[in-house]
Amino acid sequence: MMILKKITEENFIDAFHLNLAPGQENFVSHPVRSLAQAYVYRKQCQPFGIYEDNTMIGYVMVIYDYDIPEYDIWHMMIDKSQQNMGYGSLALNLVLDYIKTKPFGPSDRVTLTCNKDNIQALHLYKSKGFIETGAVDDEEIELSLTLPHKHANEPIYQMITDFSSPLFQKAFKQYFAELGITVNDWTGLFQEMSEDTTTSAILSTTKDGSLIGFLMLAPLPTTSWFFEETCGFIREFFIFPEFRGQGHGSTLLAAAENHFRSQKICTSILTTDTAPDFYLRHGYQRAHGVRAKNEDAVFIKHLFPLQMQ
Repeated sequence: MMILKKITEENFIDAFHLNLAPGQENFVSHPVRSLAQAYVYRKQCQPFGIYEDNTMIGYVMVIYDYDIPEYDIWHMMIDKSQQNMGYGSLALNLVLDYIKTKPFGPSDRVTLTCNKDNIQALHLYKSKGFIETGAVDDEEIELSLTLPHKHANEPIYQMITDFSSPLFQKAFKQYFAELGITVNDWTGLFQEMSEDTTTSAILSTTKDGSLIGFLMLAPLPTTSWFFEETCGFIREFFIFPEFRGQGHGSTLLAAAENHFRSQKICTSILTTDTAPDFYLRHGYQRAHGVRAKNEDAVFIKHLFPLQMQ
C-alpha cells in the first residue's frame, strides 16, 4: 500500500539512490538538489519519500508560499524502475490529501510547473484537475488547482486485511442481511476470512465515521502450460442504501482498480447478476466464454497503466 513518509536522517540516503529515467533530468530535479532547497526553505516546506509497502520508490516536496498564499508541489519523481505502473497518480492523490490538511497555513490553491515536453506528466496533472494558468517560465508551464471544500460525507478509505474490524463486520452483516443470507456463527466466519491472507477489503466511511460501503478484492492467478496472469478479483461490493446514487460506488471501484495497478495487476474481473449496467458504464465488458462457478455473468476490464511523471 502506498504512503508518504517525511524525509529524515533515517531515510534521506534512500532518496539519494532514486534514479530518473534517461532524458528526465531535463524535466525534474533529482532529490539531492531538492533536499538542498528543502534545507533553505525548511520553515515552509516538507519533503517526502513515496513508499510502496516498505520501499521508497519516489520523492516529492510540498512548499507553502506565504506571500500568495498557495501550496506548491516541487520535484515529484518516481524511480525509473517503478514507472508506468500507476504510482505517479496514486502518489499525487496522497500529496493532495496532505495539502488538504493545511499543514503550513490556509489556502485551497495548489500550483506546480511542468516542462512543456513532459507529455506524460502534463496528462497526469490535467487528469487531476490542474489547469494551465498561462504563465510560462522558459520551458516550464504553470498549472494550478483549487481544492474542493470537504463535505461531511466525503469518503475516507481504509485497507482492511484483518476482518475482526468492528466497522467492517457491521458493514458485512448489513450486506448479508440485504442478500437474505443467515449466518449462525459470525465469529467463525470472520476468523475464516481473516485466515485467508490473499483477500483484503477497502472500507469506505465518511469523515464523521458513518459507513458508506466496502469492496472485497483478491489476486486471482491463472496459469496454463504456456501463459500465466494474475487478475484482480472483485469478490464482494456493497454500498449502504442511504449512500447510493451519489457516486460512492464509482469512487470505491476506482480505488480498487488503482490498488490492482499498484500491484502490477492489469486485468480486473468480477461476476454480477444485479448490476451489469453499472460495470459496463465503467469500462467492463462481458467475458463471453468465461464461466463462473456461481453461474453469474463474468465481466472484465483491462487496466492499462496510468501515465505518470
